[in-house]
Amino acid sequence: MHKLIITNGPDLNPSWTDRIAVTKDYDGKGALTLVSALGAGGSLVVGNDYFYKVIALVRKGITIAGDGAGQLSAITLDGPITGKLFWKLTNTGTTRTFVLARDPKWLQIVASGTRTNNGVLTFTAVNGSLINGTVTVAYTADDGGDDNIITVEHTYYAGNEETTETIVTATRTIDLSWAAPSGEIDGYRIYRGDATGVYDGFFTSLTATYSDDGTTSLSADEAWFKDDIRIASGQFLPPGSPLGLSHLTKCTLNVMMKSGGSVQIDLAKVSNHPTWSTGLFDSVYVAENEFNEWL
Repeated sequence: MHKLIITNGPDLNPSWTDRIAVTKDYDGKGALTLVSALGAGGSLVVGNDYFYKVIALVRKGITIAGDGAGQLSAITLDGPITGKLFWKLTNTGTTRTFVLARDPKWLQIVASGTRTNNGVLTFTAVNGSLINGTVTVAYTADDGGDDNIITVEHTYYAGNEETTETIVTATRTIDLSWAAPSGEIDGYRIYRGDATGVYDGFFTSLTATYSDDGTTSLSADEAWFKDDIRIASGQFLPPGSPLGLSHLTKCTLNVMMKSGGSVQIDLAKVSNHPTWSTGLFDSVYVAENEFNEWL
């Protein structure tokens, strides 16, 4: 589940006066060890605090578990893989052997490969599995326990650690870097805000670094132009069972377009607006008034 950011911030008037924009604020798993440093030059404002959070869009993530998992790294996997596989690493003389199976008893082997000494080992499909890939081996001892598991997940978000910098002397650039999660990455969102946990939008990067010099505009997922909006109306329903349907508190803002369509904002999920997201009737009232005043 994701939260929402009104990228115009708590006051809709000063920025983007011709449109209002919303972006998705994703939470991820597995912090990415986000670090920051001040660089020379740039246009970030002296005296301001800047807070950043990075989320990786992981197309395919691979996790290696087991007491000997440290012997394996940089694994790639291709083929029809669902759920988890079991791995085994053995050595005869200087020949390292890596085996993958669908079960911990090694009755359904799907891939195997060998190499001499440590390094990148290529494994290929067996028993018609079509599963293949590579893994970097750093052998220390044979390991084939039933806790040796490789898990493959598709399409998720990773990373939620925050970092901050204060511009104290001259306009500066903030240089960010982080540890990339394992697997295949489709890119990164770098959220920026002026308070912890409260962001105004995001930048994008294809690598595990980003330099914010203050000159690039923050991105958003959706934007509605003022001229296309007719009016907004709020809806508040306390928890209970109206018409026999139980539900949690509903605080929504329905934005009606001149074209006849509408967009619904769940106010409880708006992460960067201190009054819209309180989950009370007043929050709906405030959101409706502020939105319509902006129009």
